[in-house]
Amino acid sequence: SRGDVGGSGAFGSRGALGSHGAGAGAFGAPAELPGFREDEDMIYIACEIGGTTAEMMVDTGAQMSVVSAPVVRRLGLTGHMDRSEQGVAAGVGRAAILGKLRNVPVVLGEGVDFLLDLSVLGIDEEMLMLGLDQLRRFRCLVDCDNRCLVFNGKGGAVVPFLPPDPTRKLRRAGCPVM
Repeated sequence: SRGDVGGSGAFGSRGALGSHGAGAGAFGAPAELPGFREDEDMIYIACEIGGTTAEMMVDTGAQMSVVSAPVVRRLGLTGHMDRSEQGVAAGVGRAAILGKLRNVPVVLGEGVDFLLDLSVLGIDEEMLMLGLDQLRRFRCLVDCDNRCLVFNGKGGAVVPFLPPDPTRKLRRAGCPVM
């Protein structure tokens, strides 16, 4: 059965969204750490926005949840962006914040619906990332032992992690996958 965390709805579908998550190396993330393997050490969950499937990175070290401008255009959400909240996102890297999308209907995993707020970054790479702002808002628990994200605390809606995928980094970099 479908869980409901904060509402539901849909924007129009714009086609398939590739796996171009934030990952290591994106937005200044450490891609070359000894022993680091993105396919095993990063957390991704399946999501759907307006009928379009995507992989969303879960990043407990990110202050805010973000989406890149190319993803916003691909999903047809440009007209929904609040441009009054512009600025600069700074952390490991820097990027212009072009605006904010509020109450975007998202389906996570196998049917957990909720409304997500996303800051829109002015970067060329496709990325979609769930950060601490929304993890706290929805009282999420990151359960590494059971490889899932739990919404609304213990006993809440469960969203499984996607399995490790060594081609994820290649797809994000625009390399053809054999």
